[in-house]
Amino acid sequence: PIPQSLQTQEPAEYLDSQVLLLESPAVAQRAASLADTTLQSKSLSASDFSVPGGSVSITPPEGAAAGAYGSSIISVAFTAPSARVAQVGANSMLQAFDGVRSATMAAQFKNAIAGIDNTIGKTTNPTQRATLQSQRTQQLVNEELDLAQPPVIAWAIQPTGPVSGGLKRAGAIGLVIGLVLGAALAYVRASRRRGFIDRRDPAALYGVPLIGEIPAFEAEKAL
Repeated sequence: PIPQSLQTQEPAEYLDSQVLLLESPAVAQRAASLADTTLQSKSLSASDFSVPGGSVSITPPEGAAAGAYGSSIISVAFTAPSARVAQVGANSMLQAFDGVRSATMAAQFKNAIAGIDNTIGKTTNPTQRATLQSQRTQQLVNEELDLAQPPVIAWAIQPTGPVSGGLKRAGAIGLVIGLVLGAALAYVRASRRRGFIDRRDPAALYGVPLIGEIPAFEAEKAL
């Protein structure tokens, strides 16, 4: 949901800002801490939750253009050697985002209210003070409303099998098939050229000069 203080912002722009927050170092660090606590080990670090280069991938809505995703659904995937770690990694990323989002909004409201309080302290005009007090009250209401509306999260379930772990294997198989096909094509081509086309071919083939003169081929005579 778009916060009350950002209701005038375009939905696509707001979603872009949330994707950037999801990819931020603050979310990565918190996600690593949450994952290690859940797994009771130090198997994951902030670099595993970095985008790009880590084990996490964030997919905006299909068909959306960069800078204007135009939807409110974001997909988060986490690649790991085991199903348990993959599930914990994805859920830790989502939980960290929710926490950092709430903390960021709370900090913004705190700064805004502190600025209003500072202005109230310097204002002697009763009308201006009343207006500032109204703004302060509205900021407090907006904070309560925004923090009470967290994003809707569909938590990851533990996968029963690999989802997309065959890329390296497929690449290796493709390389082997390519080598086999290349060798087969080279053999076929060589088998179709059992004769010599140029009188210098025998010397080039054996790597030594030949004793005797080889007559010019018919193709060479024509030239």
